[in-house]
Amino acid sequence: MKKLAFLLFPLLALTVGSLSASLSRAGLEGMYPLLIKSPLTPPDAVFPIVWTVLYVLMGLGLALVVRKGGPGTSRAVVAWSLQLALNFCWSLLFFGAGQFLAALLCLALM
Repeated sequence: MKKLAFLLFPLLALTVGSLSASLSRAGLEGMYPLLIKSPLTPPDAVFPIVWTVLYVLMGLGLALVVRKGGPGTSRAVVAWSLQLALNFCWSLLFFGAGQFLAALLCLALM
């Protein structure tokens, strides 16, 4: 199971990220161009690449924790799952529903 975690956790993170992006795509495409952005904001094409790498690294990070094991492993898995769920919800709140205050609170919890 510990070696399988290096495949399963990154795939889980990527799946959650892809689902969140898919569910909030319409709001993202409609709202994001209207936002006032910093001149340092990278081109739009960079975001899917960076988020894919981040989700893979999040999954690999949890796999490393699970492989090492120890008394805090269960708490780490719960914390990882919670942050992944909050990450999922943030996009839906911000881009999908336009609920900026709720998205800010979600971000604060993350």
